[in-house]
Amino acid sequence: DKVMLCKMLNSAGECASILGDYGNFEDSQGWYEEAVRLHRQSYDLYVVTLGKGKPLTGWCMEHLAGACRRLDTQASRQE
Repeated sequence: DKVMLCKMLNSAGECASILGDYGNFEDSQGWYEEAVRLHRQSYDLYVVTLGKGKPLTGWCMEHLAGACRRLDTQASRQE
């Protein structure tokens, strides 16, 4: 089921964010990059599966924004 896959990717992104919170700077950046990748993949799949206006899609977009904020690179700030 595609919605379940979206939820699993989103949860994996949250795990990567938390691991980044507890690592040293170099390790943290890698975990934050992974979190952004997983959240972006989840968001893209939610948009295709449910559409942009659905609550689960918005919830995932909020998590993607949080991961981008943690990553704090020029590219993530523009996203």
